[in-house]
Amino acid sequence: MDVVNLFISPEGRINRTTYWIGSLSVLAVELGLRLGLGVPFTPMPSDPLPVRALSFVIDLVLLYPAAMVW
Repeated sequence: MDVVNLFISPEGRINRTTYWIGSLSVLAVELGLRLGLGVPFTPMPSDPLPVRALSFVIDLVLLYPAAMVW
């Protein structure tokens, strides 16, 4: 299975190795985005609105690829 189909195709089953590679890839992208943009992993209500909105956008963008791997 190629990388593109792993993150965008809901069809088929994957083995454990592919699952872990995909899951860790999504986690690494999230980690890189959050650390690179200075967005906390758990935004608090006291955080400014742009920080909370950016956190929501990161979560929303990574939701689909994560769901296709899991």
